[in-house]
Amino acid sequence: MIKKLLPSLILLPLLVVPPNAGTSLYWLLGLLMAALSFLKIIILLFNRVIFIKKINKNIFLENSLVVLIVFSAIASVEFSKKRAENFAKFTAFLAQDICNKESECPASLSGYHDDYGYQVAFSGYLTEYKVVYYRLNEGKNFSLRVEYDIDCSFQVHGGVGLSQSYSEPC
Repeated sequence: MIKKLLPSLILLPLLVVPPNAGTSLYWLLGLLMAALSFLKIIILLFNRVIFIKKINKNIFLENSLVVLIVFSAIASVEFSKKRAENFAKFTAFLAQDICNKESECPASLSGYHDDYGYQVAFSGYLTEYKVVYYRLNEGKNFSLRVEYDIDCSFQVHGGVGLSQSYSEPC
């Protein structure tokens, strides 16, 4: 039984692995397996309806598991991105409040740790994304960035006397 479920179980790490340049082949494999499994399910159901053939439950369940895992992984990534974006927006709201009250943006934020001159935190659901805070213009402005990939990020900008602005991810 385990041998039959092994292809499905190989896809379980997709639930926590973000889709980026380093994991693109793994995600491509998962999407390809899901597409083929979905096609097999359609064929099984078609044969059941048209030719009144009995459905092989093991094949049906194996393919359904593959599709379920891949679609759960896609949902996990989307929920994680939204959670990280909301975390960045909330942090930006707090930083903006401090900027306006003290006429200078904070050098560090609670919940963040120092990483080569930047303040870094991680946020997400099952998949976590790096959230980076940094000050600009001698502490008059700040920027928060949720890093999805090498060149893909969600950004929030603010500062003393400024309203927050968002840049949508790639």
